[in-house]
Amino acid sequence: MPSPFPGMDPFLEAHWGDVHTSLAVAIRNDLQHRLPDSLVARVEESVLLEVVDDEQPPSKQGRSYPEVGHFDTDHSQLGSQESDGGVAVAEPIISTTRLIPRTQRTVHIYDTSRKMRLVTAIELISPANKIGSKNRETYRCRTDLILESGASLVEIDLIRRGQHVLYCPPFEEVGHYAICVVRAWNTTRSEVYPARFDAPLPTIRIPLRQQNPDAILELQKPLDRAYIDGDYEDTDYTRKLKPPFSAAENRWLKAQLKKRT
Repeated sequence: MPSPFPGMDPFLEAHWGDVHTSLAVAIRNDLQHRLPDSLVARVEESVLLEVVDDEQPPSKQGRSYPEVGHFDTDHSQLGSQESDGGVAVAEPIISTTRLIPRTQRTVHIYDTSRKMRLVTAIELISPANKIGSKNRETYRCRTDLILESGASLVEIDLIRRGQHVLYCPPFEEVGHYAICVVRAWNTTRSEVYPARFDAPLPTIRIPLRQQNPDAILELQKPLDRAYIDGDYEDTDYTRKLKPPFSAAENRWLKAQLKKRT
């Protein structure tokens, strides 16, 4: 059974690690057959360190992924010892920590005729990119480097939580989500595709090399595939979302759910 949402299903945010992976693979597969000779699409991985939302009190953060895991504290050496000069020096508490990485997947299009030069980076935005000022700064630094390298940038934001992080200005008044395209040869101009959950996601243009026609990506198809392949038809659509739906949106959802019965 398909999702009750014609476009993005906001309930999928709770399973974003799985959905994100499925989307990346499906987008790679769809584009692979639309690319000209010497261009290839690849799913790439990068490691993120998610930090808690530093702009909200812990009681309002909801689900978060700490940057560091705390495991052991050694109190055996507590106290003071005298240095050679007879001055008492405090002994520190030894704390053992472990970094907890999370994986971010992107789709890169490479030019095989130019030693796998990056042509286009397709970023699938995650909560880790939008929640917390440090996370947003890290993400924007990465996209700045992509554009500085001479590659085009496509940002697909299907996440409601967090703050705006895309290269283009926010356009909240025209959609629940947004896709931003920045072409390598004109980084002062961005193309914005508004997207909603009550209408199918747009079909967008993916820039390649400047001499190539754009590749066409029907964004709703990989999302529908991720929903079906992930077996999300048993999703509990009665639970509360973060951020919550408005009264009008809840009425719309109830009407959609009635159509499924």
